[in-house]
Amino acid sequence: MSTSQYTGANSRKNYLVPLPYFYYQNEHIKVNRDGLLGHLWQLENITLDFSFSANIPVKSAEVDLRKGMPDIDWTFQAGPALKYYLSGQQYSSEKSYFEVFSRKVVMTDFSYLDNAGWQYGASYLSQSLIANQFNANLTWQNRLTVNFATDDFHQLYYGVDKKYQSNIREAYTSHGGYLHSSISSGVVYRKGSLWLAGFMMYRNLQGMKSEDSPLVERKDNISIGLGMAWIIR
Repeated sequence: MSTSQYTGANSRKNYLVPLPYFYYQNEHIKVNRDGLLGHLWQLENITLDFSFSANIPVKSAEVDLRKGMPDIDWTFQAGPALKYYLSGQQYSSEKSYFEVFSRKVVMTDFSYLDNAGWQYGASYLSQSLIANQFNANLTWQNRLTVNFATDDFHQLYYGVDKKYQSNIREAYTSHGGYLHSSISSGVVYRKGSLWLAGFMMYRNLQGMKSEDSPLVERKDNISIGLGMAWIIR
């Protein structure tokens, strides 16, 4: 995967990381490449889910504008999502839905746990089945998301305490509000135990509440990634 160190940074980083692929599903919980999904409630085409995700750490020494500032450790997010399905259902190969979500964010290096605020927003997802032949299927997924976050989250990534101000960055206090919008597109190939995927995501920070932070170097970012897994049953 190739992505910016954090959204709004010029510097990029490439990751080649072997990770275990977990898959588990029962009537209410599913664990797969999308994270932990909890199916809490459903009424016709409306569902209430619980989701879990994570963001990679930021090493401040590797980012010119953050040098001398604390690192940002792993951040994990978890919370409910209310979805309205226009077509298909949760586990359908073809589906589309609108979603509103709210997730609690915590930061940790696995020796401590610290509050990092909340992230919330709305999104639209469309997934279609491109091919389904020879016991294999290829799906194409597109998502548009608008993200907001509280003071703590904005301050974590874009705030500068007075003790860390320097000749390249002024002290800055972030406030909660609009974070960014993103559009992503990806394809997934699945045949038996083999799983292959590729994606591209574009984020736009125009109008972000912390847009004038000295840690924001650019108003957009692109991330791309490839993944491969062999599922052991």
